[in-house]
Amino acid sequence: MAKQPGAKSLPLSPQVLESQGVLGALDLGAEAFDPKGAWNQTYAIWVGGSDPRAQIDAGKPYNMLEIERVPGGADGGFTLRVRESLPLERTGGRHETTAEIARAGDALATPLSWRLRAQTFDLASGKEIERVRVEKDGEVGDGSLVTRCGGRTVEAKLASKEYKYIAYADDPVEQLFDLKNDPGEMKNLADDPAHAAVLKEYRDRLSEWDKGLERAPPSEKARGARTGDDE
Repeated sequence: MAKQPGAKSLPLSPQVLESQGVLGALDLGAEAFDPKGAWNQTYAIWVGGSDPRAQIDAGKPYNMLEIERVPGGADGGFTLRVRESLPLERTGGRHETTAEIARAGDALATPLSWRLRAQTFDLASGKEIERVRVEKDGEVGDGSLVTRCGGRTVEAKLASKEYKYIAYADDPVEQLFDLKNDPGEMKNLADDPAHAAVLKEYRDRLSEWDKGLERAPPSEKARGARTGDDE
């Protein structure tokens, strides 16, 4: 919704945006747009004041939304990147949220990996305030799913047609389900001696697969915490 001072909220339409001067410098280019190709689009959003164009031209902070599509090869896969930048005028900062997801070239565009990051920067110096950074990422493999927070594995799943194995960070309780005889995953077999060999097989497979995953670099806070533990 777009809003003018002293007026009710208006529907966000090309006519309203044009009347507020937001579309004045918009150049769509002469080339045809290919939604399945490589492209990058940037938007100025939630611009306040009676003259948004003057605010932008004056260099005043405003919200930015950037969307980028990067083709990933002959198989038709691609990576989608989204970044939102939000000024925090009261605190003199800027909050930035980024998301990156790699997808397969199949009909469902199946997710292969993803990374989410929320960061806050000091507006004057441009330096990040690392203590408030939040990072999450994950990857999907052959019947496997691993999610991490700050570079540490927080949840891991390994499944086949016969069994599903689930493990969480900082939680000694493992889960093992017989998908053929218990499709609803109601009975945890991790403590069943009869399935000890199966449990070890899946535990070892997941451990080996997890070692090969790309890790997000740790934040300065995390590095400092580890250094303190070493001391």
